Amino acid sequence: MRLIDADALEEILKNAITIQEGMAVALGIEKDEGVQMELKAYRDILNSVQEQPTIGEENSHPTCMNCGKEIDAVEVLLFDHEGSDHWVMSPIFYDEPTGGVSIKTTRSWTSYDDQESYKESIRCPFCHEHPFDKEAGCEVYEPIEIVMWTKGRSSEQ
Repeated sequence: MRLIDADALEEILKNAITIQEGMAVALGIEKDEGVQMELKAYRDILNSVQEQPTIGEENSHPTCMNCGKEIDAVEVLLFDHEGSDHWVMSPIFYDEPTGGVSIKTTRSWTSYDDQESYKESIRCPFCHEHPFDKEAGCEVYEPIEIVMWTKGRSSEQ
């Protein structure tokens, strides 16, 4: 498995959007709702990668529950069109008051259809273990956004 950094992810997403738009036009399905949802998901992820704070900007980050390091991104396991899986570095959005951690991704997330396996498909970039509260679970929204909680937080808050 390979790890992709934010710059490479940005380039991949730009290419995926261009290719998918071109294929949709060529096939005459550019107005198809499914095609539009997938393109929107790619654009949302691209925007989240591009909007990450730069060094020196004020932004709080959660700490990994295993290694204790502050993290501003996690590794997310995605299906590869070539048949293998690969880890992609994905920025996280942390809401300190609720302890909520949000990750934007696509339907290529390996746990999209089996959300019970999310602990194996999201990991800390330092210790490679699941960095958040494993007991709090996760929630998934469309377009694909994964929400989890840091220790001591839950979805009821």
